[in-house]
Amino acid sequence: MEWILTGCGPARGSVDIDGAVRQISPEKSYTEETALPCSLVIRSKEGKLADSEDSFLFCGIKIDPGAENFEFSALFSVSEVRKSPGWNSGYGIVCLDTLGTSGKLSRHRNMLAAGRFRALKSDRLEGGLRAVAGHTSPGASEYRPGRRLDASRTFGGAAFPDRLEAGESYRFVLRKTDSGFEGEVADKNGSRMQTLPGCDFLLKQEASSLYAGFFAAGSFTLTVKDIVVTLPPGGISHTPEAAIKNCPPDYPYPRDLFGGRELPVSLKDSPAGPAREELSEEGRRAPRRLAAKKKVTLFVSPEGTPDGSGSQSDPLDLQTAIDRAEPGKTLCLADGLYRLARSVIASLALGPKEGEIRLLAAHAGEAVLDGSDLSDRMPAMIISGSGWQVEGLVFQKAPGPGVLVSGSRNRLIKCTARENGDTGILICGRTWEDRADLPSDNEIRFCTSHDNCDPARGNADGFGAKLAVGEGNRFYECIAHHNIDDGFDLYTKSTLGPIGAVKIEKCVAYRNGRLSGDDKAPPNGRRGMGFKLGGEYQAAPHVIRHSVAYANDLGGFSINTNHLVIMRHLTAWDNGAVPDSRNYSFYSEMDFKTARKKTRGLLPPLLKGQTQENNRWRFRSTDTSIEPQRRRDGTIDMRGLLETTVSGRVLAVRTGKKIVMMSVGAKL
Repeated sequence: MEWILTGCGPARGSVDIDGAVRQISPEKSYTEETALPCSLVIRSKEGKLADSEDSFLFCGIKIDPGAENFEFSALFSVSEVRKSPGWNSGYGIVCLDTLGTSGKLSRHRNMLAAGRFRALKSDRLEGGLRAVAGHTSPGASEYRPGRRLDASRTFGGAAFPDRLEAGESYRFVLRKTDSGFEGEVADKNGSRMQTLPGCDFLLKQEASSLYAGFFAAGSFTLTVKDIVVTLPPGGISHTPEAAIKNCPPDYPYPRDLFGGRELPVSLKDSPAGPAREELSEEGRRAPRRLAAKKKVTLFVSPEGTPDGSGSQSDPLDLQTAIDRAEPGKTLCLADGLYRLARSVIASLALGPKEGEIRLLAAHAGEAVLDGSDLSDRMPAMIISGSGWQVEGLVFQKAPGPGVLVSGSRNRLIKCTARENGDTGILICGRTWEDRADLPSDNEIRFCTSHDNCDPARGNADGFGAKLAVGEGNRFYECIAHHNIDDGFDLYTKSTLGPIGAVKIEKCVAYRNGRLSGDDKAPPNGRRGMGFKLGGEYQAAPHVIRHSVAYANDLGGFSINTNHLVIMRHLTAWDNGAVPDSRNYSFYSEMDFKTARKKTRGLLPPLLKGQTQENNRWRFRSTDTSIEPQRRRDGTIDMRGLLETTVSGRVLAVRTGKKIVMMSVGAKL
């Protein structure tokens, strides 16, 4: 029997077949004639099962779908988890329509897997059948709107932990029959089965071949033993179009918490005055008519009531004040802790000529919106309308983002997000919205986001504009530190296409990848890029300039496969495990010469022989224990850290016989 050992996409690691170890990488695979293995030990170092692309280690055989059926059965045991086992990890038995080409750019294939993976609409790993359909080529850089992912066929009743755990053990079975596929799991609670009709949805990239075998995605060690493989005669069966349903994740908050509806939208204005909507206990909105003329300022306090007049002596509660808001009004929040029973929603959409509504803390940093009592990934605040200016508020301890901006033309000024269960301040629309309706022209200014951490310790950033974002969003003089993932994240998925161009100016990211209380980097693997500027080879012309990244666990600035990023006047220091190679990351797909053309004024400079150490003289201080502070006007004071000693805007650097004129890095 001929066995194929390969890495699909960027996955790498090793496979031990009965004691013979093979090192697997995107560029290195094996095909070996061998008897049925007694056992496999798969040491996976990378890879993921995502809702946009997949990569994993594979050990299996080639099948003729027109002449053969198959049954694969084995006992799977996880013996070591080396990194935080996030929701993109998984293992089991898989059937593929192609192994793709060699190299890390081969990320898209149609597949059916029986095993452990993330159940969409939740953040936990389940067990069941996972079907991917709609791909016509394996290349990573294409926009993939036709991909369908169905992860709804879970094995009910099985006792699966939320994440991969050392010591877990299950027997999985996957078989192809004349009518489709059957998958089974067996554990201490018995066995359960799921089915999927037909197999021809897998015959798209290679019409006469299937590949069946064992897989692992993530960073863990998997032992596969008691292996049984049979190949009875069989044929091709048809998969109905409706059999594989697309199940997009409910991100960044669960849709069904609003009674199956999208976020409430304000009613249209009428001659009698603007109509508003109020959220009832059942999640429905009832129209409420307000008088056209009200006080310019409404006062809000933690003890305010829906029946208050809005005066300083008789304040309103926060949601009622927001529902009463009109163009030109100011809502002034008294100092105190606002314990939220539900997310605060600002849904009124103002036109460009109507001005703004100010949501203002009486004293910046003293009005705290606390989401400790919220449920199921909900943000502390959702700004789904437009024309809101939010100033001086603190958003903390929500199970989801601190504040989610899904509307347009909003501004957040001097706000703080901390200790939330997802990205602190997030610009993101719903993934199924038309591009014209995605959040655009929002500005985040003088804001700080820190110590945000999701339950899986791998997805909460300081600031984000990602996945579903329109044009014209901007971060200005913002600080991200001690977030469990990235400081700033502009991630894009191949199934959604590129996001609109984002500007990041005069921002600072430091010590991301760990929380404030963590004395050392996480022992189970580094996370935390200072600035992540793309994802999945989707090209967006973001601009980042005059910004600083230092002491981030994974790296400083990364284009993350987005070759259109424009980088100007940046400073990076002591980022990643190997500082000189992780301050700036361009990936091997962008060669050094191309990277130089897309950048200007980077310190340390991208010049041969220029390392971090021989650039230390350029700065007043490189003591990374120094933390930035804010001046009274909100601007960032680096307190001498990484401030250049060279006056002016350019610096002469001798490289061999040439003198190169270059910028002196970031200037805040």
